[in-house]
Amino acid sequence: MTTRPTRATYQRSAASPSDRVTRRLLACGAIGPPLFLSVIIIEGALRPHYDPVEQMSSALSLSDRGWIQITNFVVTGLSMIAFAVGLRRALPSGRACIAGPLMFSIFGAALIGAGVFVGDPSDGYPPGSPSSPDAATTWHGTMHNAVSTGVFLSLAVACFVFARRYAAKPGQRVWALYCAATGVALPVLQPLLNVLTPGTETGKGLIQKVTIAVGWGWITLLATRLLRRHPEPTQHHLDQDQAPFIA
Repeated sequence: MTTRPTRATYQRSAASPSDRVTRRLLACGAIGPPLFLSVIIIEGALRPHYDPVEQMSSALSLSDRGWIQITNFVVTGLSMIAFAVGLRRALPSGRACIAGPLMFSIFGAALIGAGVFVGDPSDGYPPGSPSSPDAATTWHGTMHNAVSTGVFLSLAVACFVFARRYAAKPGQRVWALYCAATGVALPVLQPLLNVLTPGTETGKGLIQKVTIAVGWGWITLLATRLLRRHPEPTQHHLDQDQAPFIA
């Protein structure tokens, strides 16, 4: 015997708590990255003696206002781990269903590590610090450099993971190419500076921020794309009388 569920039954299933939780987790991927970049830009512009063109974003974790950037690292890292959980729920099968959430979990954990392990003063910031950008002299500075590498490496791998997923889907070639191009750009942009300005490091802070904008922007677009494919149920959708038959 076949029966059709009532409108109330369909509404409850369409707007289930599980669906709402998934959307909120995916939204962390859409909101977290632009907030991170906004804090870097605003704090970099307002921080006394900080040069956003010449000095790296991690330097904002230093001085008496360093807690702002430290919090920025940790909160964004937590939002990326939440996004990874949302990805696993939204992509239960297919390519990237495991590797995608895994890479974003590593990415989020590395961001948290970048906040917990503060880098060493360098590049003349805070004022009076060594001008050399290299050689961390403390254990937490060494750890910061290591997890920072993990941030960009895990994100680049995530780009290729999703490039592979979309390459296998009809009509998704543009998105696959965009994912792959972002994955290539992340490790290439910073060394490109050394080619353009051999023997100098002029503008390295700006290049790093551009790299962040490229990578973090990709995360936001990916999360937005997934949110659009998991729309919030509305009364209009319910009025279309598309409720399935239940045997």
